[in-house]
This record gives sequence, structure tokens and C-alpha cells, in this order.
Amino acid sequence: MRLGLIARADRTGLGHQTWEVYRHLRPAVTVVVDMTGHGPQRSELNPSWYPDGSVIRWGKDGSLPGAFEALRRCDVVYTAESFYDPTLSIRLRSVGVPTVRHVNPELDDGATASATWYPTSWLAPEGATVIPMPAPVDRYPEVIPVRQPWRAVHPSSIAIYDRNGRRAAQQALRGRLSVIGPPGAEVSDYWSRDPGYACSVIPRRYGGLCLPALEALSAGVPVVMPDCPPNSEWPIVPVPAHRGPAQRMKAGMIGTYDVRPEDILAVVSGLMGHPERLEMERCRARDWAEAHSWEMMGPLWLAELEAAAQG
Repeated sequence: MRLGLIARADRTGLGHQTWEVYRHLRPAVTVVVDMTGHGPQRSELNPSWYPDGSVIRWGKDGSLPGAFEALRRCDVVYTAESFYDPTLSIRLRSVGVPTVRHVNPELDDGATASATWYPTSWLAPEGATVIPMPAPVDRYPEVIPVRQPWRAVHPSSIAIYDRNGRRAAQQALRGRLSVIGPPGAEVSDYWSRDPGYACSVIPRRYGGLCLPALEALSAGVPVVMPDCPPNSEWPIVPVPAHRGPAQRMKAGMIGTYDVRPEDILAVVSGLMGHPERLEMERCRARDWAEAHSWEMMGPLWLAELEAAAQG
């Protein structure tokens, strides 16, 4: 199968997501989208991530000049969230090249694709194809013991509506919390963000995919998250959650969840006060990640891509 990949050149979450696909599936053709000029957080590029990729500057008119020509001889083309050029998938399908779009529901702009995947069941339509993002276990060859005195870590986010709940995390754990981010701010040491921390506190308010949770679990770091969808699809340490205000996203009005800082503090304190439970949660996190690694889930991805290629 000749796989095509539309990747992000920058150090945002989408950049890391498509880089993982590139590293593990080794596409025949990679189009790397350069977002320079479309926001300051997207200006720093990583062309070294894709040594054989074709870097294409995203046009102000929403075009990807040259992308069609680069991808038209593939058997199937995969993209995370967006085709960037709204005509690209249609043009590829017109010459017999199926496309797969892996979409976060809240950011679904309704782009045409041969197949649409969802990373979790959150807001996925009935009968939709759910293909989880694998855990990057190979980034963490060993589980680092908890450093003392213990601290929690929080992955900051540039997403709107305080998606990862930074405010609640900081209010709950003043003096015990290290805030790392936004994505790309610590790139030189990105993969050491989680190891050694007692837990990762992510009071995530919405979203179908949480890469920081997968990364923490891969490092054997327990993830403290609201007890709401889709977080229960990961081995979290749950915090009671209640409905927050609905927010307007690309896909329409999306419901959010909130947690009380005092509930976060109670959960984290309970975890830290019981070393045996903490160790159990660390083992549970790593065991889950190993069972959902690229090594274990790669065959599922390839099978679904083959199915898409065959129509």
C-alpha cells in the first residue's frame, strides 16, 4: 500500500500527532504543511521531523499548491483533522485516491473524505469508525521513579475555552504544580515533560483526543482527569465533574465539563498519601499504554487504511 500523509510542520499538538504517524507508518509520500503566517504559535518549523517530506506553504486563500501532484499516485491519503485545502480531497478522489480524515469532533468542519475516523467515542455518530491514537510508549524506554519532594505536572494548552483546565489545576495545587507549555514551548526537552512527576493533572473541559494524557500514561505517570467522556476510555484517576457552559466550536455548540479545585486537591492528596496506591496507578498507566502502543495498534491502523484504499 502506497500511503500518503498530510503532516504539520510545526510543534503544536497536530504537529506531534502527524509526526507519530510518520514515524510508525513510514508513508511513501509526505506533504508537510508550513503554517508560517497563520499565527505566532505555528511559526517554528520542524522540517527535520520529515526528512523526505515535501514542505508546502499554506496559502492565505486556503490552498496547498503542489499537494495534489505529490499525492495523486498514492493508494490512500491520511490527514489529522484537516485537508487545509478544501478542494484537495475532492480532487484526489476524482483520480481514484481515497482519503481518510482523523477528526476531533469539536473541530469537525464537515470536509469531504472517503472515510472519517474518530479518536474516541466522544460525540462520534452512531456507527462511526473509532480508531484510537496509539500511546507513544517507545518515547519512554523506562519508567522514572517519582522525584522527591513530589510535584504534579500540568500540560498547558493554547486551545480556546481553557481546554485543559489550567485555571482549576493551578488553583488546586499552588506550590505543587509545574505547568509545562503551551505545546512547543519546551520542545528541546518535550519528552521529559512527564517522567519523574507524581501525576499529571489535566482537568480537561472538552475534546475527543488528549495527546498529553497518552504521553503521561506512556511514561507511567498517573493522569488525574474529570470523570466524564471520553476520559473514561483511558485509565484515569477520576475527579468528580459537573456540566459547564456550552461553547461554540467549529462543529457547533459543544458541551463542556468543569471540576472544583478542592476536588482535584482531594484526589491528588489521597493519591500521594497512599504510596502503594500511587505505585499501583503508575503500573496501571504503563500497562495500559503498552497494550495500546503503536506496536500493538499499528496492525489495526494498517488494516483500516487498506480497507479505505480498497474502497
